[in-house]
Amino acid sequence: MAAKVKMDQELHEEIRALRIQLQEAEETLDAIRQGEIDALVVSGPEGEQVFTLQGADHPYRLMVETMREGAVTVALDGTIVYCNQSFAELLGTALERLPGTSITSYVADEDASPFAEIMEADKRESSKGEIKLKSETGILVPVSVSRSPLQLEQLPAVCLVVTDLTEHKHNEELRVSEKLAKALHEQSKMLLAREQVARCDAETANRVKDEFLATVSHELRNPLNAILGWSGLLKSREPNKDQAKHGLEVIERNARLQLKLIEDLLDVSRIESGKLAFSFGALDVVGIIEAAVEGARPAAVAKQIQLNSIAGNAGTIVLGDAARLQQVVGNLLSNSIKFTPAGGTVDVELNTQLGNAVITVTDSGEGISPEFLPFVFDRFRQEDASTKRLQGGLGLGLAVVRHLVELHGGNVTAESLGVGRGARFTVRLPLATVRDAMTATVSKDNEEFIEPGTEHKSLLLDGVKILVLDDEIDAREFLQILLSKNGAQVKVVATASEAYREVQGDLPDILICDIGLPGEDGYEFIRRIRSLKESSSANIRALRPAKRS
Repeated sequence: MAAKVKMDQELHEEIRALRIQLQEAEETLDAIRQGEIDALVVSGPEGEQVFTLQGADHPYRLMVETMREGAVTVALDGTIVYCNQSFAELLGTALERLPGTSITSYVADEDASPFAEIMEADKRESSKGEIKLKSETGILVPVSVSRSPLQLEQLPAVCLVVTDLTEHKHNEELRVSEKLAKALHEQSKMLLAREQVARCDAETANRVKDEFLATVSHELRNPLNAILGWSGLLKSREPNKDQAKHGLEVIERNARLQLKLIEDLLDVSRIESGKLAFSFGALDVVGIIEAAVEGARPAAVAKQIQLNSIAGNAGTIVLGDAARLQQVVGNLLSNSIKFTPAGGTVDVELNTQLGNAVITVTDSGEGISPEFLPFVFDRFRQEDASTKRLQGGLGLGLAVVRHLVELHGGNVTAESLGVGRGARFTVRLPLATVRDAMTATVSKDNEEFIEPGTEHKSLLLDGVKILVLDDEIDAREFLQILLSKNGAQVKVVATASEAYREVQGDLPDILICDIGLPGEDGYEFIRRIRSLKESSSANIRALRPAKRS
């Protein structure tokens, strides 16, 4: 009985304690609902659950503690209030050593100013930047810092999220290195390709040079052999009149051939050095073509080639050098005649088109292969440069044509349907304007060339005193005979010093001076002559010989 009473008393005590706890819980819930206590009431399947501020904050604190980025709470004076383990590991120091220290002591010296800008940005706004932090071992760690305002009741502060950029920078450097390596590889491939092209071009240039030198020696030796052979034959015995005439014709023809070869070489040299002499004026292209055709006709007749000229009416005016333009047409005709077999035809035609004078030279000759056509105007290039080739020449004529035409502001093209199907060369020269035609003298014909010994009253030099300065004895003797035959009083000297003495003693009416002289060249000599009082007003000109067709 006593035991039952005791049990009842204990039960009543438990019930009373439960009622007190229930009453306290209801009072707490009422206070929470009325906002008197900081807590959260969350309704769920199991009823209402209460989370106090301390309990609700725990997951977020745990998240900050375990995140990979560094998290730092910093007072406005820079003192570290709180930081997580990741920030301590980033600096390579113990976590407990960081609170209470200044955040600026861990900032790299050169980044003090950028970090200050991050910290001093608008306090109500977030800011971000990249700086370097100093680890405990002195290593500089690149980081990204994001600042957010953090309002605490007792302590105004900011929250910093610090991200380690070491791997990012390393990967970025790797990407840059890879790009650089790829670019260097591509550049190396390009340079290698260029080097291979340059080597191929150099090898081609060397081969062309060797072929050209072989061609030059062959082309110059053949006329010399004929000249020396016939001159020796004429001296060794008394030839009859016909033999002597034929021998002199052979000598003259081969001398002219050799002169043409040398002139082509000199023209290329002058063109490359920019020293090619020009005398521009308004020219009737019809006269230029007629003169070139007449110059080429003997070669065409000798090969039984029909040479036709359709030059049209006079009045097609261009600005240019008559001798050089005749050289252009003459070279094209000579080329076509050379590569056209006996019985073939060569036609030259003049038209006007789109403000240009268009000169076309068409032949029924050997034609040009498609492979060689792009190189037909190149210097020293011949489709067949072997010693077994059928045609002679240095391969300069068409190169000279291209340069001369371009110097006249025009262009030249070549066309051919292939080997054995002939070729066509087209020269386009800009027509002269009305003002050009009115202000320049129109010349229909080329320069007049007087053969040595030809009677011509305007060239009689009776009583004219002429001084000839040339270091070549053959040239001096030739000029002395030629000029004396026309009535001149001729003195010849071999050096500039001799000529200067002659000029000081008796100033000649005409001075003929070679340019290339030993010791003192013609230019220096002429400057000395100009310094003389007696010759200060003399008209001194540099002359070039007329082109012979």
